[in-house]
Amino acid sequence: MILLRKKVTRMMNKPKLLAWIILSALVLSLFAGSHFTTAKAVDLTSEISLTVKMPQNFTESDKDKVLIDIYKIAKAEPVNGYDSYSLTLLDTYKSLDLTKVNELGSTDWEAISADAANIVLKKDALQTPDVKGASLETAEDLTAFGPGLFLVVAHGTESDYVHYPEKEGDLIETIASGEKVYYHFNPQLICIPDRFDETTGTSNTSNNNLAWQYNAVLNLKASVEQKLGNLLIVKDLIAPDGIQVKPCTVIFNVVGVFNGETVYEKEHAISFNGNSSDSILIEGLPCETKVTVKEVYPGAGYTPTSPSSGIASGTIGPETTITVSFENTLKTRTFGVGIINHFEYSNNEWRLTTPDKD
Repeated sequence: MILLRKKVTRMMNKPKLLAWIILSALVLSLFAGSHFTTAKAVDLTSEISLTVKMPQNFTESDKDKVLIDIYKIAKAEPVNGYDSYSLTLLDTYKSLDLTKVNELGSTDWEAISADAANIVLKKDALQTPDVKGASLETAEDLTAFGPGLFLVVAHGTESDYVHYPEKEGDLIETIASGEKVYYHFNPQLICIPDRFDETTGTSNTSNNNLAWQYNAVLNLKASVEQKLGNLLIVKDLIAPDGIQVKPCTVIFNVVGVFNGETVYEKEHAISFNGNSSDSILIEGLPCETKVTVKEVYPGAGYTPTSPSSGIASGTIGPETTITVSFENTLKTRTFGVGIINHFEYSNNEWRLTTPDKD
């Protein structure tokens, strides 16, 4: 994507002219800074490489769970008399429109990247990458493929890593499964070589005071989805020898805190009617949620024995079920059942309803 000069615009044929556009902030922000020396004319025979950096919201331990595929989209060609180059789309990608603009009038690289991804990751017809399975934080030599425009696809080690849009307007995504989260990536375009101005965070190929970058760095971007887990509360009733456990209702208050914020708070009840063991399963809590379960009512005639405080806690694991257990012992022959009263407002009056077992 090259800054055009009017003189050149009149001389170029339409396909190449359309490829001569300025890299927008979307793509430009992908480049990390470099140390510049005295600027020299672009050298399209120079060795080139690409290093893909981990996102800022990435966990170091997940580094090896993400692979990088690189696809060459267009080749760079010299422009006589100018310190610049044009881009010519490769045959597979000739349908791409590099002139798309956003509402601000800038090149819409998000849309162009999505269009390229729809070709590369077409359902049941995936393209073969030029570089497959590269590692994060490692310079990948692209000299053999030559300078030009490249699409970078980050994904997990699983084979089924593409998430196709479910509705119009959604972008194609690739997914990687980390230890505690899922990473969602949108394929990103990058042009090599380029001129990047660290002070402004923009690229300007006509600025002869900036050196060409041949060893590019792309700052990978990802959205993070916390994995979920479950909580199982197990309750056992104990009676002295020769005495049958008595019917009763126990009530638990469950509070879940994730990143300092209460994400779950609810009371749950278990009604016993001759059975001595039962449980409650709470599903879909964010991984790393710290849960505190407090037995607020142990049942008539019963006393908490394990834990004696009637309080248990734990931390939700990724896609697993953690268990907290309670044991109550019958101390008297007094017994009873309880309910959680729930009122609903309807037809200008409050009505009492009794929920089923949680």
